[in-house]
Amino acid sequence: MKRPFHLVQSEISADTQKCVDAIADGVRAKRVIGFAAVVIYAQRNYELRLCGEADRSPTFTRGAVAALDDELGRRVRGTDD
Repeated sequence: MKRPFHLVQSEISADTQKCVDAIADGVRAKRVIGFAAVVIYAQRNYELRLCGEADRSPTFTRGAVAALDDELGRRVRGTDD
């Protein structure tokens, strides 16, 4: 059976490392009070993470995740609307 999709990259990219470092820097500086994340693994698995304020304030987090969904939709469509 043919795989339904193919992950483009299986090794950690520089932009992934930069993103994780920026979040870690924000946590150490006490600017980041929580986050919601989808972590994608090379084995085609993923997990969801809710930490800190993102876990304590689900309504606010749903709004932030909706903004992320909107951005992903624009990228899928290739639009800037």
